[in-house]
Amino acid sequence: MKKHQLVTKEMYLEQLKWSVWFMVFLILARVGYYVLASFRDELNPIEPFISFSADVTVVYMLVIGLFSTYAFLGPMVSHGISRRDYYQGTIFSLIGLTGSFFIATVLLSLLETIAFQLIDPSISISSAVLTTYAEYVTALFFSYIIGWFITLGFYRYAWLKGLGFILLALSIQVIFDWGWGESVSYFGINLDETNFSFLFTIILSMFVSGLTLWLIWLVVRNIPVRM
Repeated sequence: MKKHQLVTKEMYLEQLKWSVWFMVFLILARVGYYVLASFRDELNPIEPFISFSADVTVVYMLVIGLFSTYAFLGPMVSHGISRRDYYQGTIFSLIGLTGSFFIATVLLSLLETIAFQLIDPSISISSAVLTTYAEYVTALFFSYIIGWFITLGFYRYAWLKGLGFILLALSIQVIFDWGWGESVSYFGINLDETNFSFLFTIILSMFVSGLTLWLIWLVVRNIPVRM
């Protein structure tokens, strides 16, 4: 097995463990939402699981992206992993983790729909459209790499230049959010909601993500590692 494949496996499995606990708490929160919905008729139909979980899951991916450099870079390089292998392995593990969240979300959505049909057919769950799932997947992936980018800046350049990485990350985030039709404001610049085609939005998301990954590589390729 190549070294970047080892990195992929180790990072994916470790972050999957964290994510299982996150999903457990998310499911418990969903159960609490059901209890609340049972006392409030205006919550019928119930919002789909993906809408319920999307925002908090995106924040979770940002957090583990922020944590990834300090958790994995030093230990891996000290065990003979090159910076290139670390970089490639992180990306592949992130693809796997994003895919796992997508599969889990789809399965949980199906299970709760079936459960409500068996328990009380009068309660319906709103369906999520394709664009919702597409935005969910791209947002999870992008949120992680933004966190990764920020923490690499602090890891390599310390606090002062690290703040510059935050500003750059926010600028990139604004472009991403605006591409998905959100109204954004950034240092007095207001960008209204857009109505881009789905294809253009996906291409823009891929471009912004690719740009961020390229910037990450510029930082990673010669980064001093703290043992």
